[in-house]
Amino acid sequence: MPAGDKALVRTAYERIRCEREVFDANTLITAALAELRARPLDPPYSMLVVDECKT
Repeated sequence: MPAGDKALVRTAYERIRCEREVFDANTLITAALAELRARPLDPPYSMLVVDECKT
């Protein structure tokens, strides 16, 4: 697939994903990081594990 077509597919994918308010693996991790930056974990917690769930 030509690079230009890949870019069109990715753009369409992101648009549809956002419209449907769906998280993929990348947006799930990005959202978790944003949440931790906004509200850091209290001790004794020092880590968060993010796992993609498929249904």
